[in-house]
This record gives sequence, structure tokens and C-alpha cells, in this order.
Amino acid sequence: MREYPHILAMDVNGKFHLTAMGIHDVQAEGNNWGLFPEESGALIRDVAVRLDTAIAAVDLRNYPGVPAAALETVARRTKQALDRL
Repeated sequence: MREYPHILAMDVNGKFHLTAMGIHDVQAEGNNWGLFPEESGALIRDVAVRLDTAIAAVDLRNYPGVPAAALETVARRTKQALDRL
């Protein structure tokens, strides 16, 4: 089986490759689905804040086999997304 890392099965704002998309693509996709920009922006910010809070509470000792680098990557990208909103 051939692997395609970072490629989604469905597009987000016309993009399939995760490294090519940003938080504004997520907002634009919400707008394409009929959300008003203010609504999609508020929703995305709420999800990102909740994710940031949840990540800070994760104790990796409860998840053997999950490398610290994985959690650090998600935390970094979440903070980057929040900074761009």
C-alpha cells in the first residue's frame, strides 16, 4: 500500500495537502458551507482555544507510545493557528 502523508481525501478550500493549507482555509471552507465569516471565525477560534487548553492538560504518561514530539507539534500548530486568527 502506498502512503500519502499529509494529503486529505477531501479538500479544504480547494486544497488537499495539509502543508499547503492554513487556518484561513478552514474559515473559507466554513464560509463555502454557508457560515457567515463572523460565525466561522468565532467557531474556529473557540475550537482552537479548547484544543490548546486540552493539549496543555495531556499527561503523556497516560499514552504510552505517543512521542512527546507529536504532542509538541499539535501544540505548536494550534498556537500558530490562534496567532493567525
